[in-house]
Amino acid sequence: MDVEPSQIIQSARTIPFMAKNRLVIVKEAEKFGSSDWKKFEPYFKSPSTSTYLVFLIEKNNLKKGNTYNLNNFGKIIQFYSPKANELGLWIKFFANKYEKNISSQAI
Repeated sequence: MDVEPSQIIQSARTIPFMAKNRLVIVKEAEKFGSSDWKKFEPYFKSPSTSTYLVFLIEKNNLKKGNTYNLNNFGKIIQFYSPKANELGLWIKFFANKYEKNISSQAI
């Protein structure tokens, strides 16, 4: 991990400049070990009200003991990529949603 939890916490506690809120995105958060997650506990217990702190975890790596229990302090939202056999339906759904037409050949 290139960034220490203390640096992330410092960014999250920084007052937003010329904005109402601050968004801090932590990529590759699956690389944190359980000791790293425990360092976030003081921040999680008393977070900045003007910051949205988002951890991106590439793989479902939220095994017990491997990461801190984030459900106690926020929300875990999982996003799934469509499977190969679902991709055509997914493309068609979004084309319709945005009132666009797409041919089966283009899909």
